[in-house]
Amino acid sequence: MRLTKRLKNDIVNFAEKSLYRLNATTADCYSFSLYRNNKGKIDFQGGYDWINSLIDKTATDLYLFKTKTFTKVK
Repeated sequence: MRLTKRLKNDIVNFAEKSLYRLNATTADCYSFSLYRNNKGKIDFQGGYDWINSLIDKTATDLYLFKTKTFTKVK
């Protein structure tokens, strides 16, 4: 599955502007994975995380708040 421009915009909007961000002010990234939803469209699921100690061990991608870039989990 590919990270499209639409998905990138959706992820940035959710990660930066969500009410949940208020509870995760120290998080330095949003970790997520892509999947196909019940309508057959590519969607994402994830949560706020820390680069140096990722909690979500199944995440495949990261959105970094400081640089506002996307990267793969290594």
